[in-house]
Amino acid sequence: SDVCSSDLDGAILFDPNSKSEILNATEKLIYNDFLRKSMITKGYQIKQKFSWKKTLTETIDGYKSIL
Repeated sequence: SDVCSSDLDGAILFDPNSKSEILNATEKLIYNDFLRKSMITKGYQIKQKFSWKKTLTETIDGYKSIL
């Protein structure tokens, strides 16, 4: 499964083996202020879904389920 999904609008997906796609994605962020600011805002929203406490709890629960 993907780490990020394009429907989240918090990431620009590109082929990491394609220099032109990397360049295109970078240029979008440099030259499109609206896109950059909206992605930053969306990134902060997505970040709220994650915490060290949640990670720890889910890891412990995972270990308990297999033991």
